[in-house]
Amino acid sequence: MPTPTLEQAKLHLRVDFDADDTLITSLLAAAVESASNYLGRPIPWPRLDSDGEPVLDQDGEPIEEPVPESVNAAIKLELGALYANREPGAPVSSSAFRALLMPYRIGIGV
Repeated sequence: MPTPTLEQAKLHLRVDFDADDTLITSLLAAAVESASNYLGRPIPWPRLDSDGEPVLDQDGEPIEEPVPESVNAAIKLELGALYANREPGAPVSSSAFRALLMPYRIGIGV
């Protein structure tokens, strides 16, 4: 499954009008970026072989792993917080966001 679409984001936010589409698209990109930064990897991330090398398709492009539902849920949580708290300095990332992403985090050291 890919990351949430604009339509899925609007459904999550309970927005049924189009006036905020540009804002929601921007905040959705920010939420995906925030999750990606926390995970230490791109979303979606490439499928790796047993040697840790990306698996390539017939055109030489990396094959992407499906985005886990818990990662999409974290993205939607972050999106909801960003949409609801648009003032500077408002807290955004929650412990639920971090807990949903933690199993997929890489490169966090010892």
